[in-house]
Amino acid sequence: MSFFLRHSVKGKISKGLGVIIRIRHYIPNHILFNLYYTLVHPYFTYCNIIWATGNSTSLNELFLLHKKEMRLITNSEWREHTLPMFNRPRVLTVFDINKLQIACFMYKAHHRQIPGYLNHFFIVNSDLHTYNTRQSSDIHISYSRTNVRQLSIVIYGAKIWNSIDDSLKSVEPFTILNVLTRFT
Repeated sequence: MSFFLRHSVKGKISKGLGVIIRIRHYIPNHILFNLYYTLVHPYFTYCNIIWATGNSTSLNELFLLHKKEMRLITNSEWREHTLPMFNRPRVLTVFDINKLQIACFMYKAHHRQIPGYLNHFFIVNSDLHTYNTRQSSDIHISYSRTNVRQLSIVIYGAKIWNSIDDSLKSVEPFTILNVLTRFT
């Protein structure tokens, strides 16, 4: 299912990219960025947790489109390195968007703001044992034999959540998003 969603997203992003290619010589860069955030960025963010998890090699195709988009918007050469292009206007890559949205979902799961039938997937280590360890407040990562399971929201989301600093885990996600967008 996620393959078809990813393929659909790729087609819609390509259409937005085609519009920007046709008019990029006639409008200034700040309007190109507005067009990017209007025509392309929503497809990178909408239901990203569903279609972006799974196989990272197929997500690379979308990342290549994203890099092409940034080269067009910044009027860069085709062989120029893209990391400064993402850092200059502080645009998140597809991978970073996915990690941010998973972290926001895990925040909701940690604070019991998701539907009740999903809560049993995320168990805190302190609920499993009474030992006072450094990882007692982390989400328990269960064993997974397959790569598909390792890249699921249950395992991958727990790994992302456990890698976040404890001081950030109590901050509202919208506050973090406001801080991030203030620098863009």
